[in-house]
Amino acid sequence: MFGSDSEFKMNWEWTLDKKFVRLTFQNKVTKAEAFYQATGAKEYIGTWFDSRDMILPLKAGVEDSALVTLWSSPETEQGRTIYRFMDANKLILF
Repeated sequence: MFGSDSEFKMNWEWTLDKKFVRLTFQNKVTKAEAFYQATGAKEYIGTWFDSRDMILPLKAGVEDSALVTLWSSPETEQGRTIYRFMDANKLILF
């Protein structure tokens, strides 16, 4: 994460009558939840909430077997996270 190795816990699950996918995330510094909603084939919008009091809009899409998420708030942070599965139990973030 942010250019260095990191350990974290992450869980993805359908919620709210399977209308949203919820991501729960925790590392040594931050706890977070994000909600993604499908807006089309392989396209999603969402919102990230974390223990740093950050609320960030998300825009995501599936590219080459990875979920690419753009998160941005000009007043706070902007960036991109790529979630790529290496196998059923290992996920790499770029």
